[in-house]
Amino acid sequence: MQKLIFYAISHPEKLERIGEYLVLRMGRDLGRMRYVQVKIAVEAMDQLLQSCHSSPSLPQFSENHLKMVQKLLESNQPRMEQLATDSFVTFSNIEESSPSYHRQYDFFISKFSQMCHATYGEDSRKIRSAGLKGLRGVVWKSVTDDLHPNIWEKQHMDKIVPSILFNLQEPDQADESSKTTTLFSSFDDDPNREEGPKTLSDRCLRELMGKASFGSLRAVMEPVLKHMDLHAHWKPPPVFAIHVFKAIIYSIQSQNSYFVIQELINHLDSMSTADAVIRIGIATVLSNIVSIAGTSIGPLLLSIFNSLLKHLRTSVDFERSEKCKDSEAEKMYQEALINAMGDFANALPDYQKVEMMMFTVGNIPNLEEKRVKQGDEFLQHVLVKTLLKVSVFLLT
Repeated sequence: MQKLIFYAISHPEKLERIGEYLVLRMGRDLGRMRYVQVKIAVEAMDQLLQSCHSSPSLPQFSENHLKMVQKLLESNQPRMEQLATDSFVTFSNIEESSPSYHRQYDFFISKFSQMCHATYGEDSRKIRSAGLKGLRGVVWKSVTDDLHPNIWEKQHMDKIVPSILFNLQEPDQADESSKTTTLFSSFDDDPNREEGPKTLSDRCLRELMGKASFGSLRAVMEPVLKHMDLHAHWKPPPVFAIHVFKAIIYSIQSQNSYFVIQELINHLDSMSTADAVIRIGIATVLSNIVSIAGTSIGPLLLSIFNSLLKHLRTSVDFERSEKCKDSEAEKMYQEALINAMGDFANALPDYQKVEMMMFTVGNIPNLEEKRVKQGDEFLQHVLVKTLLKVSVFLLT
């Protein structure tokens, strides 16, 4: 192997031919189920990739390397998929001196996302872990290359984000299946094998959000909200939703925190006719993350507070109407909104707490005037309760 590496470094013009030959041999061995020879070919490609990272022929060799990874992934054999994933991760850590203008990762995104949803067979957890590592590799490679901003396109985020969340919601149990001594035992020599799909997915989510720019946040947030809707994660107690949004808030840049808050409020607007338990869950999530955003919300402070007040008024009017079938659930929703506003105020400096109190007072109906609505007295009670919640934090 050392002689081959020395030859490739000494004759960089031969590197592409070497890659083509190794891919050809690997394809033949894979078809004939000679898995030991397949593993040797993959290791040779990986070592050449790492040793010749500054070679002028690296882009052409990388294309052959990706062809090899694709063939292994297309075999649909768990051990070969894991081997291909490890090789792809090695490739994703290589910094290329010259960009590749035509390279696409669509196949790898689709395949790794498919692997993340494996739920059958003894190796399902290992396959899901491999899929998550592959997605991390795609994100690393795409984000570091300015020529591949399409990783943030909707078609890709609709595959990547649900795959991460699917594994994040799974219980992270240790693999209890005993290891058998087989031909593939050497493939298990992974220093990160103790990390289950849940741990990997949590790390993958945080890295994805950390690399997202402000313009890319919407592309990530939309599939997150859709996943919460489809899998009923808003239902109280929304433990999973709180964990996900806390991870998002802590991972993105602090000045972008308001965008996540605003997206949640907009989603609450779209769910205004949904069951009260769903709205309670969304309001509870807001209550748990607004304090993290804190002063980074900046000039949109009153706008967000006004949106919460608007939802509170709407809920009060709905509760007093004949359409409301569960007044107790609606009151719980109001309590959740009040708690959200209180937690929001707790994270703000005193002068902004005063602004919020004045804004709340301005929305309290005056009962001495002619009543415009029948429920104004009840609305006054709820808004005074909100005022009390904010003022408690000001006094303390």
